[in-house]
Amino acid sequence: MRVDRSIIDDIKITDNILFTSVFENINIIKKFLEVILEFKITNITLKQKEKVIDRVGKSRGIRLDVYVEDVNSKIYDIEIQTSDEKNLLTRMRYYQGMIDTNHLEKGQDFNDLKNTYIIFICTFNYFKYIGLNDIMYKIQPTLIDLNNKKYNISDGSTKIIINTKGDLKTIKNNDLKSFIELLEDGFKPFTESELSNMMIKEMKRLKEDKEWGEKYMTLMEEAVKKNTKEIVIKMIQKGLDDDIVMSCSNLTQEQLDEIKKEVF
Repeated sequence: MRVDRSIIDDIKITDNILFTSVFENINIIKKFLEVILEFKITNITLKQKEKVIDRVGKSRGIRLDVYVEDVNSKIYDIEIQTSDEKNLLTRMRYYQGMIDTNHLEKGQDFNDLKNTYIIFICTFNYFKYIGLNDIMYKIQPTLIDLNNKKYNISDGSTKIIINTKGDLKTIKNNDLKSFIELLEDGFKPFTESELSNMMIKEMKRLKEDKEWGEKYMTLMEEAVKKNTKEIVIKMIQKGLDDDIVMSCSNLTQEQLDEIKKEVF
């Protein structure tokens, strides 16, 4: 496949394919987690990009962007979120449940569940509707008694939301500040740091790799076909004439008939 260099050169770090590819680098993952969680990460023993947890029965499956486990049985899920969806918190709740289900076998004690950290990196301010504009939010269980007194407790789960639109003036950690700037610019940060330097170096290496470029172009073609198919299915379900559907999608009658077989 011919690689279009103009397309490859213009890919921003927030592109899901590039982001997950950069985070295949174990040193980048380790450094990122240490910056975000502010504790030392021990040896990572399992790393899987785009880990799929299949559905059970009729339940919905999930695909995790970057999935990591360390030698202390901690699980880290890193997600890049670029669209302002309204279901962010419920999605995190579902991811947590699916990860737990995936690790607890029949007969195991509930205390065998592993500590989990679900990190959503958002290029939008999810909490703007309540007037918040911080760079990072941490969600952990809270115990509330009858007098409405609150106590911080732990069930081993931590959810973190990173807001790239937040106020950078509140950040003292240069690695975190530089990381946010890199995501906002897409190519380079204003502040230099070890983490951003590692990511920029890996971005450059990937973009210069012909095999990675070919894989990227293939995945993009598949994504376009998938989106086209989804749109065509909706048009079919609305009862639009074949001529209209083919005119809008550039599909042949044979291709349209194949999709129709899946619908009816």
